[in-house]
Amino acid sequence: YIPVGFDIEKIFSEAVIRFKNRSGSKLEQKGNIICVIGAKGGVGTSHIAINLGWALSQIYKKRVVLTDLDLLGGHDAFLLDLTPKRTLKHIAQHYKSLDKSMLETFLSEIAPGFSLLASPDDPVDAEEIHTDHINFALDLLIDNHEFVIMDMSHDMDDITLAGMDK
Repeated sequence: YIPVGFDIEKIFSEAVIRFKNRSGSKLEQKGNIICVIGAKGGVGTSHIAINLGWALSQIYKKRVVLTDLDLLGGHDAFLLDLTPKRTLKHIAQHYKSLDKSMLETFLSEIAPGFSLLASPDDPVDAEEIHTDHINFALDLLIDNHEFVIMDMSHDMDDITLAGMDK
């Protein structure tokens, strides 16, 4: 949690520096995964994930993708004032022909070097998305980005567990 009354920018900067120092040379390698999950809804998990992605991409100039894996309650696109043309639903629909190039077309640019793979708008569409789809997409994203930030659901469903297993 982030305490009230403290300099949030300073705390965040110190956390990123600690992460960088702890992981050493791994920060320069492709395929770092950061999983952001809250104990319950409404605790600011999506805000932390978005701000972390922004800092890594804009301050540290890393190639970052934010993946909204809260299929039923994900609202990263809304928080970012985006209307994605494609979402995780499209990954499920094109799963058999999906490759890195196609996956890049499913991402919505937030800022240079920072993209979003949005959760579906309709909860009915979320039922089409399975762990195989998520695992395959994450493998492709890891190969193509320096950081994959997963904004997870607080529910321990199959999708959340698949993301955490990565």
